Parts: sequence; C-alpha cells; structure tokens
Amino acid sequence: MSMPSLKKQLKQQKRKKVERTKALANAKRLDYKKSYPEFRVRNENAPDEWVELIRTAGESIRYDDASVFNEGERLVLQCLRQHGTRAALSLIGEIAKRSEGQGQLADVFILMHLGHSVLTKIPEEQLLRFIPFCDVEVVPEDNHIQATCRALSTTRDSGGTIYHSKRKPTIEIDGQQKIVGFSEHAILQTCDRISPRWKTYGGLGDVFPFFNNCVYFERSDLFPDQLGFTFYSSCVPRFWSYFYIYEMFPEENAEANDYYYRVGYCPAVISGDFIKAKTLLFPGFRGTPEYGKIVTSGLPYDKRRQMIEQATMQTALFLQESNDFSLVKWFHENGVPQVIRTNRTIYCYD
Repeated sequence: MSMPSLKKQLKQQKRKKVERTKALANAKRLDYKKSYPEFRVRNENAPDEWVELIRTAGESIRYDDASVFNEGERLVLQCLRQHGTRAALSLIGEIAKRSEGQGQLADVFILMHLGHSVLTKIPEEQLLRFIPFCDVEVVPEDNHIQATCRALSTTRDSGGTIYHSKRKPTIEIDGQQKIVGFSEHAILQTCDRISPRWKTYGGLGDVFPFFNNCVYFERSDLFPDQLGFTFYSSCVPRFWSYFYIYEMFPEENAEANDYYYRVGYCPAVISGDFIKAKTLLFPGFRGTPEYGKIVTSGLPYDKRRQMIEQATMQTALFLQESNDFSLVKWFHENGVPQVIRTNRTIYCYD
C-alpha cells in the first residue's frame, strides 16, 4: 500500500490537530459547566428586549475569570454549583470571618457583585434605554445564579407616560382614591437626587423599590399651596440611613427595623385615576414644608438665609458624605418629622 502524498499527510495532520483542539475545548466547557453555576433568567413583566439583554450579558460571564472574581468568590461559586445555596452562604460567612475588615463580604458578594458583573457587560447606551424603569435582581438560587427581571407598569395620559407599580398604591384626594404614579422626569430626578450612582447595579437596586415596591404614600401639600405627596424609606442598620435614628432618637434602639426616614416630596397633578408626580424635592428645598418652617420661623433674616442655602445642598449624597444631620434634626424638632416609627407595611416585596 503506497504512502499518502505529502500534501495529503499535511491535510490529515491539520485535521487531527483541529479535532484535538475541538475535543480539548469541549472537555474544558464540560468541566466549566460541572464546576460553575448556570445563569438563568426569570421574567416578571419586563420587556422581552430587557430580558434578552440580561440573558446575553449573564451568559457571557466567565466565573473562572480571576480578573472579575477573586479566589474566595470562585470557591463560593463552585460550592454553589456542587452543594447548593445553603453551603455557599455558609462558605461566604467563613471567608468573611477570615477576612479582617471585610465583615460585610457576604452582603457585597450576594447583593452586589454578581449583579454588577451582569450590568457592566451591557453598553451604557443600551442600558439607559431601560433603566431605571426596569430592574434586575441577581442572586444565588439552588445550584444556579438566578436573574429576575422586573419593570414598572405604564399608562398613557396627555402629558406622556405615567409609570407606576403593579400594586397600584393610592392616596385619598378629596374623597377619592388616586393611584400614585410618576412622570419620566420625576423618576429621573428622584434617581439623580437620591442615588447619584443609580446607573450601577447597587444604585438601581436602591431607587427601583421607591417606584415599584413602596405601597404607602402620604398627601403632603407643598408651601404655600401646591398638591403633593411624600414617602419614606427604611432606616437600615450598618448603612448611612441609620444616622437618622441616632440623630432624631439618640436614646432609642437603632437596631429596630420599624424606623423610616422621609425621602422627599413630589409636587403632583391629578390625571384621571392617577396622582402623578412631576419631580422630587428633597426636604428643605424651596416649596417643601421644611422650607415653609424656615421662612415662617421668626429667626433673624441672616440665619434664615443661611438655613435656606444649606437646605439646597441637602441631598442624600451630602448627608452620606458629611454626616451632618443638624438641619434635618431642626426640621424634625420644629414640626416636620423626618423619621417615623410604624408597624404598617411601607414596602411590599411579594
């Protein structure tokens, strides 16, 4: 039997090399799937395009990429794939204890890093087509990573789109229940003023519940006579919002979970079945009840002017960075409560 020609031999060698490369790649893929969790997506009323963006981004993540996930995180992901959520959470706790100064590693890893890794895969121009009107929650579940996509409900009126929660919380206005809704401007203004990092996974997770999960709003007409409403957010131990409790109620138990701080006020208009927010004013901004308290306080003119100027800086970012709650405390002690304590349901996550 004659030997194949040199040309034919080279073709055979090239083909075998390609087959070996494919076999090695397949083996690596199989080993990766056995070692790391699958990424799954659940849609809870979000647009299909948003869901597909999240799916594509999540499936492109390599959990074995040392430039994205550190050694401890990769171990946790492998543990999740092999042994499930409980074992993975237990391992996170052990790693947190061994990591001096990193006691909140578990919170950061579960609530932030996985989701952050997904959103950073999406180009900003595509991301901003959907957020903050859409949201995604990325968490370990069973033996996989679960991404749950959500979106606000919408209704059209003569002014454009009204965004609202599917829960349709209401406020009584002149004897009628009106559904709380937000204009696009109101939502974007709220995000900018309450969480300047709202375009990140963690920031989006901070602002989306205001519109989607808050079920308790209070009518609060603005100074001197403008229809509006106000709403609250949880004072969470270990986070900046717990300073509200320490400043307003220094003698009480700051670990309690039934304190809520006033987020701000929304000047609003009636539109059919809705009371629609037009923008967001932080407590102390011109037109708020706090502003009215300053103006009518009887304090010397220079003092009132100083307080009004200080109030214009009273954004969430200012409070977080300065920890200066002196003006907030003045509001609280002069007839406009900045923190309430209640057992009623303020936010609903079912």
